[in-house]
Amino acid sequence: MLGQKTKIAVIGAGLIGERHARLVKSSQRAELCALVDSSDSARALTGELESPFFSTIDELLGSGTLVDGVIIATPNATHRDIGLAAIEQNIPCLIEKPLASSAEDASALANASSSSGVPVLVGHHRRHHEASRLTHKLVREGKLGVVLAGQVTWCLRKPNDYFEAGPWRQQAGGGPVWINLIHEIDLLRYFLGDVASVSAMTANQARGAAVEDCAAIVLRFESGGLATVLVSDATPSPWHFEGASGENPNIAATGQDGLRLFASLGTLSFPSLQFWSHDSGKDGHWGEMILPRSVGKSLALDGEIALAAQLDHFCDIISGSVAPLVSADEGLQNIRVTEAILEAAQSGNTVHLKATA
Repeated sequence: MLGQKTKIAVIGAGLIGERHARLVKSSQRAELCALVDSSDSARALTGELESPFFSTIDELLGSGTLVDGVIIATPNATHRDIGLAAIEQNIPCLIEKPLASSAEDASALANASSSSGVPVLVGHHRRHHEASRLTHKLVREGKLGVVLAGQVTWCLRKPNDYFEAGPWRQQAGGGPVWINLIHEIDLLRYFLGDVASVSAMTANQARGAAVEDCAAIVLRFESGGLATVLVSDATPSPWHFEGASGENPNIAATGQDGLRLFASLGTLSFPSLQFWSHDSGKDGHWGEMILPRSVGKSLALDGEIALAAQLDHFCDIISGSVAPLVSADEGLQNIRVTEAILEAAQSGNTVHLKATA
């Protein structure tokens, strides 16, 4: 029927799951057909959103509820089984980042999506920001010149109750490399292409937990470009994507960029989209004045812009009109790079990633 809304079930009602559910509820294109979670707080949210409630995906799939697509926002270790159950029922999935808790599990999802033809969109929502799409276009069209290097800083201090809420956050796999940095990896890959090799060091001197609270990383890309990345969740700092964009309601906005692309014609600061270059153009040198100019619209300080755009994109995927901007295979490659970072830090060796087809 013309104008009929896309029926979407949200699985998982934690911080990001609740945001997804509220966006679906308020969407002009989608309808919240179910909320799936086992917690009492989820039941309360279901009442507020006036949505059918199920404790498990098996209950949902066995209920006869019409579902056009599912958003999976459960703990990482559950993504594989829930995603495979949905794919088996020919239900398109939007799976929150990371796609899975390991490259092996992510491969299972990517293979199932490829063999069945059921699309999977991975929730690397930052690609849906206008500033991200424009930066990707500027790089691909050579408007910055040859991109030589990238630099990412993601440093802030998480509150103590963040760690008290779940002991897994102080155990292997619960640190900022796996939980937070994978977003930066996705953006760097979006801008610079696939990663060829990784070197890294990690430290835990701030908290002394089993997991890192700081990491320094060097990436070499197949294009020949390099990137350095500094990440920590234990230091007050204005330099992180969430601060620059204001997209996360739980993190204070700072307006300070956390990513830069250094190219032969100048340097792009992201997401403000200020391009620093010499007045004389491509032949400018250190003796000449260097000034910034805007090359596009910066990210607005609205936390729902990218998630709302991602939801619209997911509706288009379900309708069959577009392919996923971030496919299951893209999500798999981000996990492979993240695992390589941790392997390099543990071994002290450079880890080389095999080129993908």
